[in-house]
Amino acid sequence: FPMEVVAQEDEEPPTLIKHLRKELKSKDAMRRQMALLDINTLAYCRVSCTVNLQSIQGRQLRIENETGAGAVVDLDALIPDLMTSYRQGPADGHRLLALSALLNIGNEKALERLIEEEAPQSEGVQRATQRGLASFYLEKYPELTERAFRTRRLTLDQVARAKALRMKRAKEAGGEEAANE
Repeated sequence: FPMEVVAQEDEEPPTLIKHLRKELKSKDAMRRQMALLDINTLAYCRVSCTVNLQSIQGRQLRIENETGAGAVVDLDALIPDLMTSYRQGPADGHRLLALSALLNIGNEKALERLIEEEAPQSEGVQRATQRGLASFYLEKYPELTERAFRTRRLTLDQVARAKALRMKRAKEAGGEEAANE
């Protein structure tokens, strides 16, 4: 086969994720910001939505979640790029958009990594990060709310215990259902 044909066969068609990744890696700060706005909008969409893409002027994207479970678009592939944007964004506004996207995507492993790494940020970004993470975990594990408000502190250990307790209860409930059948 001629090399041109082989190269064309190996190239995958452009996808939304590839487009957004390319925009996030752009040298143009405005293109990166428009991609972050698109990612936030897509991550926030849970059932169906029409997105006016900021990174492709004049393009609309209509998305529906046929299963009704999870996110409409799986944006987990963009997490490494979003982490880089959060750590090295050109300005606090850029870093906050990346943080918002990470929180809206809701990948717990990425959020735990964000906590553990503690990338040096301005005081405002650090406060927003702490509030955003606390809000994410308290919404997901409301049983932690009372203790967090009392101690004014929420740790990953508390989250891990709440997660383990939920898994234990789910297994017990599953075992009881099997025994009743």
